[in-house]
Amino acid sequence: MLECENCQSPIEPFEVKCHHCGVDLDTEPALTVPEDMVAEPELAEAYQSWLGKGAHALKQKDYGLASVCFAEALKRAHGLKNAASEEFLVRRKLASTLEKLDKFEEAREQYQILVDSSPTEEIRSKLQTKLSSLTRNSNADVTTTADNNFYPVSGQEHKHVPLYCPQCKRLLAEAEVYGFRNSKTTVVFLCGHNGEPLVKHDRLYQHSLKELEEQNLRTHLIEKIASRKIVRGKNKT
Repeated sequence: MLECENCQSPIEPFEVKCHHCGVDLDTEPALTVPEDMVAEPELAEAYQSWLGKGAHALKQKDYGLASVCFAEALKRAHGLKNAASEEFLVRRKLASTLEKLDKFEEAREQYQILVDSSPTEEIRSKLQTKLSSLTRNSNADVTTTADNNFYPVSGQEHKHVPLYCPQCKRLLAEAEVYGFRNSKTTVVFLCGHNGEPLVKHDRLYQHSLKELEEQNLRTHLIEKIASRKIVRGKNKT
C-alpha cells in the first residue's frame, strides 16, 4: 500500500491528490539511477526536453503547464553527473513558477531547499529574502468573512471550491459538506441553519480553481504520454 509522504495516509496508485491532507502527489516516482548504470545521453535528453517545454510554457505565461514540466525535469536532474547544479537551476525555476500561481506554501518549500543548498552566501542571502517575503504573503493570505460578497453555488462549484454557511458566513469543514459535494443535498449547519452553502470569490476560491486546472492539465499530460507508441515496443493483438 502506498503512503502520502506528507501525512502517511494510505493512498491508491491512481490518486493525484491525497484525499486526507490535500497535498499533490507525485504522478510517478523520481528517477534514481545507480552511478554505474547512468544512461547519461538519454537522461540528459529527457531532462533538457522537459526543461525546454517548461521554459516555453513560462514564456507563454502558461504557469500551470510550466510547473508540471519543471517538476518532471527536476525528477530527472537527480541522475545527471552534474546533478547538484542542474537540480538547483530547475528547482529555482519551479519555485518562481509556483509563486506566480499564488501557491505560496509550495513555493516556500522549494525556496527553503534552495536556501539550504545555495552554492554561495550571496545567493543564499537573496533566496532567504525571497523566502521571508513569501512567508509574510502567506500569513497575510487569510480569508475574512466581514463582508457580504457571497454568491449561490453554480455549475460544478459545489465539487471543488470552499463553501460557506449562508447564515453565519463561516468557512465550512469538508466533513460538513461531504454530502453536498456529492449530491447537492441541503446541509444542516452547526449554527442551526438549514439550506445550501454559498461561495465567496476570494483568494481561496481562485486557488481552488487554479489547482483544479493544474490537476486536469497533469492528468491530460500523463494520458498523452501514456498513449505514445514505444519504439520497438509490442502492440496488443
